[in-house]
Amino acid sequence: LAGALADCGIPTPDRLQQLQRSRGQPPLTSPTSAQQKPQPFPPSRLKSELLEPARYEAGLARIRTLDLQSGSDLAGLCRRLFADCPEDLDRTVAAFGLVCRLAERPRELHRLPCLADRAAGRPDWQSEVFEAVMSLSGVLCQRLEGLKKGANYATGHRSHVGGAWFACFVDGEWRHVDAIWGSAGLPLAADAEASEAAVAAA
Repeated sequence: LAGALADCGIPTPDRLQQLQRSRGQPPLTSPTSAQQKPQPFPPSRLKSELLEPARYEAGLARIRTLDLQSGSDLAGLCRRLFADCPEDLDRTVAAFGLVCRLAERPRELHRLPCLADRAAGRPDWQSEVFEAVMSLSGVLCQRLEGLKKGANYATGHRSHVGGAWFACFVDGEWRHVDAIWGSAGLPLAADAEASEAAVAAA
């Protein structure tokens, strides 16, 4: 397999790990312009160093009970969604939490034309919703396209929902978020352990 990947120019998992640790950049202390931001390459830190599960739970709990106000426009929805989100990470988690909630309660999506129109007929509707909401979050977010696989796919099996994920510039570094992975596999559960697992999966 490693030889086949190399022949196709695709880096092996070991090579990807080397690239992340060598090319990934440490957080910027105070970015002030677009020129200071690194390219959307994964940070040099490990996932275990990036995750702060305790920080997420309050935000996810708020999303579970947020009044989405059926029929509201995107700007109004985002104002309520991000009202109590002072940090970039809080807003990114809120956007992902909304996607999880709509995956768990699809009827709510249909009552929100501002999002339902973007999601209609799309197998990767979670990515469309996340991108739309993040566009009004104030967090720099870039959509990335490519191949990816989930835990239920064999190596080389191409996901039927495409290969979109996002690089969100949080706390001076890029955090990669897959809006489909956690939201489709794990609903926005009421217990903290499952909620943290959903965020970690993303």
